[in-house]
Amino acid sequence: MKERLLIFILICYVRIVGWTSKSRYMGQELLPPPPFIYAFWHNRLIFMSYLHRGRGIKSLVSTSRDGDVASKVAASMGYRMIRGTASDPRSGTRSFRSMIRNLRKGAVVALTPDGPRGPSRRVKPGTAFIARSSGCPVIPLSCSVKRKKVLKTWDRFQLPLPFNRVIAVSGSPVYIGKKEDIPSACLRIGKAIESVTLKSDALVRDL
Repeated sequence: MKERLLIFILICYVRIVGWTSKSRYMGQELLPPPPFIYAFWHNRLIFMSYLHRGRGIKSLVSTSRDGDVASKVAASMGYRMIRGTASDPRSGTRSFRSMIRNLRKGAVVALTPDGPRGPSRRVKPGTAFIARSSGCPVIPLSCSVKRKKVLKTWDRFQLPLPFNRVIAVSGSPVYIGKKEDIPSACLRIGKAIESVTLKSDALVRDL
């Protein structure tokens, strides 16, 4: 009962924040046709989920209890869940294979390369592995909000406030070569995400 109430409150919160906020998009002309992989930092998850709602995007969500709540909130906005966690090798392998299969069928998938537990703003190997194995590009994303509450979590998670102003930025596709080593691929993906994050942060300060 408590979990159902929490899910209801979160769904209402996300929708109210989204409905009352003004958003500006940049970089959409850089998007290739699907399939591709959306990647953004975990602390931008709330408003990012609202911006891309209703498109049937496949989203990677952990199998934790928090993931159970997050998956139900995301499903209410039209996302389709792929459940898995890197801390469980079997679960992680299944989820990676599922993402690769969906990409090969033409889907758009979304993930937070530093989630669900960090380290903050550091790309984990799974993102690079999925991109290399599928041959699909990674699209670095960020969104920054003018007014927010920053939580004291590992990633300084951002809770956007209603009646906000938002800048969303897409970056150039990052392609991972079939023979590229995973650590260097992670570094390139991380730099691309960080670049659009710094850009959106700078732009929103001037609103």
